[in-house]
Order: sequence, then C-alpha cells, then structure tokens
Amino acid sequence: MIPLAAAIIVVWGLWAHFTALASRGLGPRAAYFWLAVCTASFHLAFAAGARWAWPEAMRGAGTGPGLVPVLGGLTAAGGAVLFVVGQGRYPGSVFVPLTALYPAVSVVLAVGLLRETPTPLQWIGVGLACVSGVLLGCGR
Repeated sequence: MIPLAAAIIVVWGLWAHFTALASRGLGPRAAYFWLAVCTASFHLAFAAGARWAWPEAMRGAGTGPGLVPVLGGLTAAGGAVLFVVGQGRYPGSVFVPLTALYPAVSVVLAVGLLRETPTPLQWIGVGLACVSGVLLGCGR
C-alpha cells in the first residue's frame, strides 16, 4: 500500500505543479481546457485497454449504484475546475497543501455514511490535518 500511495502523492504533486504553471501562463480557461483534453484522452485510452466487459460495465449506469461513478466524475471535474482557478489566484505553496486536506471530508463521510470506525490515532491525524489547514489559511 505504501509504495502505491507514495507514487500517487508524487504524481498528484506534479499535477498540482503543472496545473499552476499552466494556469498562470495560459490563464485558467485555457489551462482547464488542456487539462480536460489530456485527462479525457488518458481515461479513454486506459478504458479501451482495460479489457472490460463493456455491456456489463454499462449496466445500471446512471441509476442506483451506477449513479455513484457518475457523481464521482462530476465532482472530480468540478474540483478540477476550482483547483485550476485557485492555482491562478493563490500561491501554490499555500493553496496546494490546503486543498490536499480533502481526505478529511472522505473520513467524515465514511464514518457518517459507511459506519467505518477510525482508530483514536487516526482521529488524531484528522485533527492535526484540520489544524494544519487553519495554520495554512492564516496568511503571512
């Protein structure tokens, strides 16, 4: 788990850096356009090579459990738009770590909706992450 998580951290860190450069150099609209084009191209290529059973994968899309990935995609796209706009407006050294606190939302939803129970040490981690968000948002 740790090597995969480390790889994701590095890739998302690079994504944040490249997004900042694009948003500042091209402006948020053009940066988001190219981000969307490249992301869609990658996802389509991955899906085409995944050897999925397409009729089975499409069953129930947009209804019941099939609505969940649709909502996931829409919220991911909305977050990406907001991220690109923020990268053009705010210093990346503060904005990126602040937005990296989104897993706290996932933890709260997992506890409230999925009835998961984090350990006391994990709750301390969530609390410290929230404290770091406050400190990052305080300015200079």
